[in-house]
Amino acid sequence: MSGLDRLLSIAERFALKMATKHALTRAGGGNLSPFTRKSPAQLYRYGSNSAPDREVFAPVDIALEMDRAAEEPIITAHMASALGYRLAAVDDAGQGENLNGLVSRFIQEAGDVSSAVLDAQADGIISPSEHANILKEIREAEAVLTNLRRRLAGGRGK
Repeated sequence: MSGLDRLLSIAERFALKMATKHALTRAGGGNLSPFTRKSPAQLYRYGSNSAPDREVFAPVDIALEMDRAAEEPIITAHMASALGYRLAAVDDAGQGENLNGLVSRFIQEAGDVSSAVLDAQADGIISPSEHANILKEIREAEAVLTNLRRRLAGGRGK
């Protein structure tokens, strides 16, 4: 293999660029920069298919951060599909808990969100790390709420 040979075709690389661009847009674009080690310009290069950026792809940790911020595995699902796989949400979390347990956990997680916001606003400035912590707490509350919704949608309202 020469240095110019690739296992991914041009079309596959273009599709990966488009998935990255979509994830970055859903994640807030350049606003994601404080939560990665990359500048807004660098983040946009990962989704650009223009000549100078065509071979510049997001490192795996940045792709994961984009997917997490987008609240959807856009890049990860694209890569799985390119390899012939399909992602499925883990839906067995909380299956052993009754509804009261799930509601109690949601209330606790919602309280954690409230505490994170109040703590962050105490000095009048929300720092990047405080912002990231608030988003983490929100994701945790959403995960419990999602489990509660799935539990009820599945007819297992015990």
